[in-house]
Amino acid sequence: MFFDTFTEPIILNIDKYFSTMMHKTPNTAMKSNTEMVKTLKERCMEDMLQHLLLLAGDRFSLIERQVLNEVLARNKTFREVARSLGQNADRQELIFSRAFEKLIHAIEEATSKLLGYEKIEKELNELKAAQHSLKEKMSLRNKFSPAQRKVLDMSIDATELSARVKTICSHGGIRLVSDLVALTRGELRKLRNCGETSAEEVENFLNKHGLTWGLQV
Repeated sequence: MFFDTFTEPIILNIDKYFSTMMHKTPNTAMKSNTEMVKTLKERCMEDMLQHLLLLAGDRFSLIERQVLNEVLARNKTFREVARSLGQNADRQELIFSRAFEKLIHAIEEATSKLLGYEKIEKELNELKAAQHSLKEKMSLRNKFSPAQRKVLDMSIDATELSARVKTICSHGGIRLVSDLVALTRGELRKLRNCGETSAEEVENFLNKHGLTWGLQV
């Protein structure tokens, strides 16, 4: 039946929760609590259904809302709904079928919007992280004097370093002095053709300008 196909998975999840709840209830109190739990379960289903109907706005007629509530929240058959609402079971099933399709469509739309919001939130978080990183970099740069910042922004080719050191830096992808100071002496020594003499020259250059190895700028 249509009812079994589309409503059973929804009701099954609710039943699973309340079955667990009843399992945790002491045996002496279980019988007296059965009706209370049943009523509570219906209320939870009704609350959930009301939230779902809100997603759909004014798409549902009064009879569609009534049928959805009776079938989904109160777990009634179409025959039982027909008796309570004064219409035949086939008519109730048709109303429910159309209303349920509207409900599913509303849920899909809401899910799509939610995914859109999550994407926007992710992008905003990425922007905030980038902004925070930029602020940290600016804070680090503010620790240097104007003269030091000028040196850090210089290209390696514009410095007084030897042609040999400039070639080593070029092969290592080091374009600016700020790239150079980010290295440790050991990392510089690992570059092609960089010997102790070249490393010593770079260190003297850094010391001259009040800089050191391993600076993140």
